Amino acid sequence: MPDDPEFVPYLYEFHYDTHTMKPTMGRSMFLRRLDLPTDNPVLQAVQQRLDRAYALTEARRGETPYLVVKDFTAPDIISVFSLTTMRYFLPWSLSKHPCLP
Repeated sequence: MPDDPEFVPYLYEFHYDTHTMKPTMGRSMFLRRLDLPTDNPVLQAVQQRLDRAYALTEARRGETPYLVVKDFTAPDIISVFSLTTMRYFLPWSLSKHPCLP
Protein backbone atom coordinates (compact mmCIF):
# COMPACT_ATOMS: atom_id res chain seq x y z
CA MET A 1 0.00 0.00 0.00
CA PRO A 2 1.45 3.40 -0.95
CA ASP A 3 0.45 4.93 2.40
CA ASP A 4 2.47 2.31 4.33
CA PRO A 5 5.79 3.76 5.60
CA GLU A 6 7.55 0.59 4.44
CA PHE A 7 6.23 0.90 0.88
CA VAL A 8 9.15 2.93 -0.49
CA PRO A 9 11.87 0.55 0.78
CA TYR A 10 9.75 -2.36 -0.42
CA LEU A 11 9.34 -0.88 -3.90
CA TYR A 12 13.03 0.00 -4.14
CA GLU A 13 14.13 -3.50 -3.14
CA PHE A 14 11.48 -5.09 -5.35
CA HIS A 15 13.27 -3.63 -8.38
CA TYR A 16 16.83 -3.53 -7.02
CA ASP A 17 17.69 -7.18 -7.50
CA THR A 18 16.30 -7.42 -11.02
CA HIS A 19 17.61 -4.09 -12.30
CA THR A 20 20.86 -3.64 -10.39
CA MET A 21 22.11 -6.81 -8.73
CA LYS A 22 21.50 -9.36 -11.51
CA PRO A 23 22.79 -7.16 -14.37
CA THR A 24 25.94 -6.38 -12.40
CA MET A 25 26.44 -10.07 -11.67
CA GLY A 26 25.98 -10.83 -15.36
CA ARG A 27 28.56 -8.24 -16.37
CA SER A 28 30.99 -9.56 -13.79
CA MET A 29 30.50 -13.14 -14.95
CA PHE A 30 31.02 -12.13 -18.59
CA LEU A 31 34.17 -10.14 -17.80
CA ARG A 32 35.63 -12.99 -15.75
CA ARG A 33 35.15 -15.31 -18.73
CA LEU A 34 37.29 -12.95 -20.84
CA ASP A 35 40.22 -13.71 -18.54
CA LEU A 36 41.23 -10.04 -18.33
CA PRO A 37 44.16 -8.96 -16.17
CA THR A 38 43.09 -8.08 -12.63
CA ASP A 39 44.17 -4.46 -13.13
CA ASN A 40 41.73 -3.95 -16.02
CA PRO A 41 39.76 -0.76 -15.18
CA VAL A 42 36.44 -2.09 -16.47
CA LEU A 43 36.80 -5.32 -14.49
CA GLN A 44 37.72 -3.34 -11.38
CA ALA A 45 34.77 -0.95 -11.81
CA VAL A 46 32.29 -3.81 -12.18
CA GLN A 47 33.77 -5.63 -9.19
CA GLN A 48 33.52 -2.48 -7.06
CA ARG A 49 29.91 -2.04 -8.11
CA LEU A 50 29.18 -5.66 -7.21
CA ASP A 51 30.91 -5.24 -3.85
CA ARG A 52 28.74 -2.18 -3.13
CA ALA A 53 25.62 -4.13 -4.13
CA TYR A 54 26.51 -6.95 -1.72
CA ALA A 55 27.29 -4.42 1.02
CA LEU A 56 23.94 -2.68 0.54
CA THR A 57 22.08 -5.98 0.64
CA GLU A 58 24.05 -6.98 3.75
CA ALA A 59 23.24 -3.67 5.46
CA ARG A 60 19.54 -3.93 4.65
CA ARG A 61 19.40 -7.54 5.82
CA GLY A 62 21.09 -6.57 9.09
CA GLU A 63 18.37 -4.02 9.89
CA THR A 64 15.27 -6.20 9.54
CA PRO A 65 14.29 -9.85 10.04
CA TYR A 66 13.87 -10.16 6.27
CA LEU A 67 15.52 -8.39 3.37
CA VAL A 68 13.54 -5.17 3.41
CA VAL A 69 10.78 -4.97 5.97
CA LYS A 70 9.59 -6.88 9.01
CA ASP A 71 7.49 -9.24 6.87
CA PHE A 72 8.40 -11.81 4.24
CA THR A 73 7.73 -10.13 0.88
CA ALA A 74 8.36 -10.50 -2.85
CA PRO A 75 11.88 -8.97 -2.72
CA ASP A 76 12.92 -11.78 -0.41
CA ILE A 77 11.80 -14.30 -3.00
CA ILE A 78 13.26 -12.38 -5.95
CA SER A 79 16.70 -12.17 -4.31
CA VAL A 80 17.00 -15.92 -3.63
CA PHE A 81 18.61 -16.66 -7.00
CA SER A 82 21.15 -13.83 -6.71
CA LEU A 83 22.18 -14.76 -3.19
CA THR A 84 22.24 -18.54 -3.56
CA THR A 85 22.14 -20.22 -6.97
CA MET A 86 24.11 -17.49 -8.76
CA ARG A 87 27.07 -18.32 -6.51
CA TYR A 88 27.57 -21.50 -8.57
CA PHE A 89 28.13 -19.36 -11.66
CA LEU A 90 29.80 -16.37 -10.03
CA PRO A 91 31.57 -17.65 -6.89
CA TRP A 92 31.85 -15.25 -3.97
CA SER A 93 32.40 -15.75 -0.30
CA LEU A 94 29.86 -15.14 2.44
CA SER A 95 32.65 -14.55 4.97
CA LYS A 96 32.34 -10.74 4.64
CA HIS A 97 28.53 -10.90 4.76
CA PRO A 98 27.31 -12.72 7.89
CA CYS A 99 23.71 -11.49 7.49
CA LEU A 100 23.29 -13.01 4.03
CA PRO A 101 22.06 -16.59 3.55
